[in-house]
Amino acid sequence: MMTIKRICFPEANMAILVEDELDDQLGPRDVLLKSQFSIVSAGTEGAAYTGLRNEMPFYAPDPEHAYPSHPGYANLGEVVAMGSEVAGFAIGDRVLNFERHSSMVKVGTNGFALHVPEELPGEHAVFARMGGVGISALRASSVQAGDQVVVIGLGLVGNMAAQFMQ
Repeated sequence: MMTIKRICFPEANMAILVEDELDDQLGPRDVLLKSQFSIVSAGTEGAAYTGLRNEMPFYAPDPEHAYPSHPGYANLGEVVAMGSEVAGFAIGDRVLNFERHSSMVKVGTNGFALHVPEELPGEHAVFARMGGVGISALRASSVQAGDQVVVIGLGLVGNMAAQFMQ
């Protein structure tokens, strides 16, 4: 186990930095990453921070989304250790992943673990995760070239979705 720091929402309208334990035992296809950047989602994480999420019927009964909450799903980190069967990554590589806002994360390379080239600034690369959220609206729809669409909510994700649907 190793001590890490991560963001916690202990209750609505409160965010704190807490120390926690991370099991640093790696599975064969896991990498341990030292976080460099993460991006806070104004929508999902904003709703978690304010407590608005608890008013949404599909979240309310789910204990995973109760307080305290440990937000995050867009992290970019540097590989500092690898499991015995990791392929395609090396110590020092940068990896975009779906983990929480935390100083260190453990990621399975058989899930979402995207290699990020060194020449791409990390503060830009981490936005790719939000682009992925935006493009999911296009993929889940039946929109065809030339169709007119309405995007409600032009925050970061809505803006990207609107651009994808041009």
